[in-house]
Amino acid sequence: MSVLDSPFALPAGRLLALDLGQVRIGVAVCDEAGLLATPLTVLQRRPTRIEDFAAIARLVQREKVVGVLAGMPAAVGEEGSQQARWTRRYAGRLAGALPVPLAFWDETLTSVSAAERL
Repeated sequence: MSVLDSPFALPAGRLLALDLGQVRIGVAVCDEAGLLATPLTVLQRRPTRIEDFAAIARLVQREKVVGVLAGMPAAVGEEGSQQARWTRRYAGRLAGALPVPLAFWDETLTSVSAAERL
């Protein structure tokens, strides 16, 4: 499908959230109201993107989600910038293999915010 300009443009309902990594993909799903996200699984990256995309598309169908959120890492320093560019390219290609829209979620300071709440 497509990449939306804002995560707030995603349809209301269950969403699949992805923490994209070069070795593993963390997956969470939220409830219908979009209030509570629960860890779902960790996917080991497959030999090809096509296999990764198929596994994620199966989760989209199985979990009956209306959209996908891809976490966008903070672009701090050269390594962060490279990871952000990789994430944007990978998720952009993934969006074309999904039956639902995808949007990016800015992860800047999310670890700091979580630590403060604990």
